[in-house]
Amino acid sequence: MMVMLKKEIGKDLDGIYAEWLKSSAYKDFPNSESVNLYDLKTAMKGKKITKENLEEAAFKTFTGSWAKSKGFTKAKVVSENDVYKELNGDINRLKELEVIFIK
Repeated sequence: MMVMLKKEIGKDLDGIYAEWLKSSAYKDFPNSESVNLYDLKTAMKGKKITKENLEEAAFKTFTGSWAKSKGFTKAKVVSENDVYKELNGDINRLKELEVIFIK
């Protein structure tokens, strides 16, 4: 899921909000998770799970790649820290992540 954020109607986009989930809604996808979450986990293989590495890996997803092509060159993880800090080094345990792409 992604949402485009506007400062005011008719103005340039302020940011692109993305929420990537593991859910029964994705039962037909690999690991029952969104394509973006799957791609993020793939990009994180072998890397330490930090906010900075997650933000870098966010650009390896479809949404991140598209956002970057539109000039949104910064990714900011907005999920609470406990969403990724309690994974004990196993990125496959990540079940959700919220990211905002900004200029």
